[in-house]
Amino acid sequence: MKSRLMLFIQILLLTLMIVPIEGLRAQSDYDPDSPPEPGLYSVVLTSNPYGCAWFEQTNNNGLYEKGANVNVKVYPSEDYEFINWEMNGEIISTNTEYSLTVNSNIRLIANLRYNPQNNPMEPGSGYYNLITESYPSDGGMIEQNAHGLYKPGEIVKLKAHSYPDYDFDHWEKDGDIVSSDIEYSFAMPEKRVHIKAVFKWNPSDPDEPGVSGCILYLKSNNINAGTISQSGTGVYPAGTIVTLVASPFAGYKFAGWYKDNVLLSENTTYKIEIRQSQTTIEARFEAKSDGGDGEDSEDDDKIEIGVDSSSEDEEKGSVEIIGAPLPGQEITVKAIPSEGYAFEGWYLNGEFIEEAEIEYELLLDNSMESLVAKFVEQPFSLKQNGGRQGNAYVARLRNNIATLVAKAIEGFTFDGWYLGEDLLSKSMTFDFNISNLKSLPEIIAKYSEGPTSNIKIEKSEFSVNAFIKNGKLHLNSKDNIKDLAIYSFSGNLLYYRQNINPLEDISLDLKTVPVIIICHNKLGETKVLKIK
Repeated sequence: MKSRLMLFIQILLLTLMIVPIEGLRAQSDYDPDSPPEPGLYSVVLTSNPYGCAWFEQTNNNGLYEKGANVNVKVYPSEDYEFINWEMNGEIISTNTEYSLTVNSNIRLIANLRYNPQNNPMEPGSGYYNLITESYPSDGGMIEQNAHGLYKPGEIVKLKAHSYPDYDFDHWEKDGDIVSSDIEYSFAMPEKRVHIKAVFKWNPSDPDEPGVSGCILYLKSNNINAGTISQSGTGVYPAGTIVTLVASPFAGYKFAGWYKDNVLLSENTTYKIEIRQSQTTIEARFEAKSDGGDGEDSEDDDKIEIGVDSSSEDEEKGSVEIIGAPLPGQEITVKAIPSEGYAFEGWYLNGEFIEEAEIEYELLLDNSMESLVAKFVEQPFSLKQNGGRQGNAYVARLRNNIATLVAKAIEGFTFDGWYLGEDLLSKSMTFDFNISNLKSLPEIIAKYSEGPTSNIKIEKSEFSVNAFIKNGKLHLNSKDNIKDLAIYSFSGNLLYYRQNINPLEDISLDLKTVPVIIICHNKLGETKVLKIK
């Protein structure tokens, strides 16, 4: 009996010793790495905050021989988003998938950010709202570099425009005075921000205020429901066409533009011609219904953006979206063809967009339902001889016309597009009719190494005006310039740009002269200028 009692006491004491230790481990997240088997190295994956993600790696046991290639992937838990991978205190990748070579024991940390998707005050996906207010409302307007939606760390640029008889005084950020400069910039924090531009009444003649031009007063029925903007400073010559943009915040929808309580339009973007000396337009927002009937959901706002779903081959390409695909937001979309395919075009609500390039920027409106990229099989291979690879590509293939683009490369001269031994064009942007392929399914973009000072000046009807004034190079053309490259005489690339509109003035600070200017127009004609 005594021996049984002693055994019971020993078991009880052992249990009391174990419980606190396990509790301590749960509180401190203490998780020591188990030593790997002899001759093997370990890859340990963990998250910060701890326990807010799960992982995949090449071997489920996390053990590898020296020199093995390992692929890892993180899956954040609900309400968390991935930021970056960290190893030994250094950031090594911002992609959820990462590959590495194992030569020692490795511990990877996936840093995460808490960002609940169902927070009614913010739109989720790492974006936060900027609420702007002019005080008084008739004192002026605020110009910003986006439409009230920013990611943490993104630079917000604001500019105050005073209406006649008002002067700008200062900026207030969340109630604190932060600047008296007309232009003000700051990095967006991980929260919504309230910015107020304060104006002071200062008429030139207090008895008879002077007004030069037509004033457009833009008002909102609720500054916490969304942002509104206009394509100008608020004061315009009579007859000016002004574009208005409304960007509703999460939890709200845009109800319409109103003038004197008359509905002008329900679209988030609206063009109006300014005729009166003073015009007041009100943007009205409404809270979304939460009745659970399926109406007014957040998904109803989003524009469908992606690859053409009618295609049988879903592997023809993909689409990258920069920005939030919501009405009233400006985004950039980029079509990425798979190997063996080429970009055919962008289609908005089923209609082909003629001017849209492979990378396209557009302002979304609530009348837009879908924006899709179409890809087609590329009937030829494209090779690049010389220079750094990847600088020659097919920008579009549509109606048997392939638009070929060669980027300027510092230290190299673009010699032209070749079909076999035949020169097709020396234009860096060239439209090629693929019906001329015949039996040669390969096009070559040739670059040669060396300076560009020996380039021959070609005669062409293509006219380009270039001159130096006050230390700046000014350049324009009555034609559309498909591509422009400026080199020093030693062959260094100083400037490169595509698609310059007719009569658009390019003004550049020159740090060196003389320079060589090479331009091509849509017809493939070349203009070469030497500026001393």
